[in-house]
Amino acid sequence: MSVPATSRTRRDHQYFGRVRLGLGQGEGPIIYEVLEYGTGVIKTEPESMRGDTYNVTGLGLGVGWTVRRVTISTEAAVGSEDRADPAARISLGVSFQYRILLADSP
Repeated sequence: MSVPATSRTRRDHQYFGRVRLGLGQGEGPIIYEVLEYGTGVIKTEPESMRGDTYNVTGLGLGVGWTVRRVTISTEAAVGSEDRADPAARISLGVSFQYRILLADSP
């Protein structure tokens, strides 16, 4: 993220709790909603803010495809950060999931 009126770049790590709720069958297409809530920690510039924490929230949508035990999906979420210089944020993700156990079918 760029800091307004300065050439420095601020980098920080964000730790999320995420919930995915959606629709899909055993195989084929899936669609789901993403809810994110977490805490960010400022790790670099400016030094006076280093170690400060802030809340991160987001809401998004994901789509994917399931074949047997493998699901591949992509998602995007839009949210906010409540820090001294609040900013809108966008997160993009791709996931690969492998289920070890399959549920018994009736």
